[in-house]
Amino acid sequence: METPLHLPESNAPSSIREVISALEKQGLFPVHDKKSWGDWINFSGADTVISIESLRGYSRMATIEGSDRDSEELHDHIIAAFASLGWYGSDEYGEYAL
Repeated sequence: METPLHLPESNAPSSIREVISALEKQGLFPVHDKKSWGDWINFSGADTVISIESLRGYSRMATIEGSDRDSEELHDHIIAAFASLGWYGSDEYGEYAL
């Protein structure tokens, strides 16, 4: 299951460090994995990952790529972390508050 996330244009972008810190405050253990083709946030022992768009260490867009093998609780903690930073979700019906 994919969950697209974004910051409204009126908000300043979040630093990757802010995102990592927000995830840690939710009791998660994220690892930022910067590759030449993109940035990923992985969680030890989990298949769920976050693909995060990064420009000079800042981001406005990310996608949670959830795994059915991981608990719903992991997804809820990720959503709560992004919500604390003012991010929104989006789907075929438009933007929604997390």
